[in-house]
Amino acid sequence: MKWFKHQSDAYSDFKLQEIIDEFGAEGYGLYWILLELVAQQGRSYRINSKQNWEKAAKRISKIPEKELNDILTKMADIWLIDKNSLNKGILYIPKMKKYSDDYTSKVRRVFGHTTDNVTVDKIRIDKNRIDKIINSDQGRKDIKIIYLYAYKKEITEFTKETEQSFIKRNIRPAQLIKGYDFKRITEVMDWLVKNADFKWTLETVSKYIDDKLKEKPKNYLE
Repeated sequence: MKWFKHQSDAYSDFKLQEIIDEFGAEGYGLYWILLELVAQQGRSYRINSKQNWEKAAKRISKIPEKELNDILTKMADIWLIDKNSLNKGILYIPKMKKYSDDYTSKVRRVFGHTTDNVTVDKIRIDKNRIDKIINSDQGRKDIKIIYLYAYKKEITEFTKETEQSFIKRNIRPAQLIKGYDFKRITEVMDWLVKNADFKWTLETVSKYIDDKLKEKPKNYLE
């Protein structure tokens, strides 16, 4: 997760009010430190014990160990964090979904991720997945075009990091052709796959999107 929302009235949440009433600003601050740790290092809004999240929380917050444990126990009792997971040494914050950044949420919606399947280290790209993305009523068209492009370039999987990087690199050229229907975009990509003797990109697609596709494609970047 790149970032998460911190609403200006977050302190007014009833459960956070309980934490503030009992532990003051230290308890409130610790909650947001936990959210930051999950955002940076977690998956599906959780961090396992092997990642030493408790040690990190103690070091960052400067809260003594006993008081830290008391605050965590209270958070678990009122379900700010998942109690069953905490008993196993896992930090799991289901409410983290509420604070997810818009980018992460959009990618999950388009790619069909849920909190059940986003834990996988790699994301497959195959024809069934691409058909599902394109035919979905949800998600931005420019991002869908990027996934179609990845499939045509024979990219078979992404990690979380490479997926985000690939989208960033291709968002501008994808926006240039999002006004065309997927049939035409696919037609141009297939033609380039078959005929181009150079490394074509989404920008190349935009160059040929209005052409009749009869001549051998030229490398406009040369």
